[in-house]
Amino acid sequence: MEEPAVDSGLVNKILTLLGKLADPQEAQVQKNFYKRDSNITLIGIKVPCIRKVVKDIVSSYTLHKKSILNVSEKLVSNKVHEYKMAGIILLELNKNKIIPSDLETIKRWFLNDYINDWAVIDTLCLAVISSLVEQSKEAQDTVMEWRKHENIYIKRASIVSFIKHAKRKELIDTLLRHASTFFGINHDLITKANGWLLREIGKSNPQKLEGFLTKNIKKIPRTTLRYAIEKFPETKRKWILKIPYK
Repeated sequence: MEEPAVDSGLVNKILTLLGKLADPQEAQVQKNFYKRDSNITLIGIKVPCIRKVVKDIVSSYTLHKKSILNVSEKLVSNKVHEYKMAGIILLELNKNKIIPSDLETIKRWFLNDYINDWAVIDTLCLAVISSLVEQSKEAQDTVMEWRKHENIYIKRASIVSFIKHAKRKELIDTLLRHASTFFGINHDLITKANGWLLREIGKSNPQKLEGFLTKNIKKIPRTTLRYAIEKFPETKRKWILKIPYK
């Protein structure tokens, strides 16, 4: 089916305006920041500038959900990081129109390798998927099931999408169990994200986190453990790190 002209026109307008803001010097600065991620192609536009361009352009359009998803997909499918971010920001600005069943579309973006760097993943999870998880138990269960997927980016999404929910008392036990399912995966994208989730849980319930960590100390990757205890007092951090783990 041929895409609507308004969708194609909106995509082209966003790409054109962002292209004019490309800054080779800023791109080099960002490349140094993302140096470990070879998937990222940068043209040097800061996120606030991307957000302003997208917000200003779409303010003159009345977009239905189908168009929002279509335009976002066209943007995230581009190899340029900043264009991908524009697609995520468009979703975020219209997240009140996105519903849990749209997770299938978002998952397809992962499978098509459109969402393939940690910065885009985390923005998508924190700005969009997290809200869907809050909307329904079905969405929560769906995203948790993503932990079983072989795609490493989908696995990371299954963690980061719950970062904003780490302080919800009714979810803490569920999230701790969820985190424990990743202990056998020794990959930076997982060990760091999992440590981040555990750290957030510990901000509201440090005693619970400490008990969980000491109980599972022999299973937890050291990177995850170090991230998880970052907010603990120094004496507590040193004590935990001295616990035999082999």
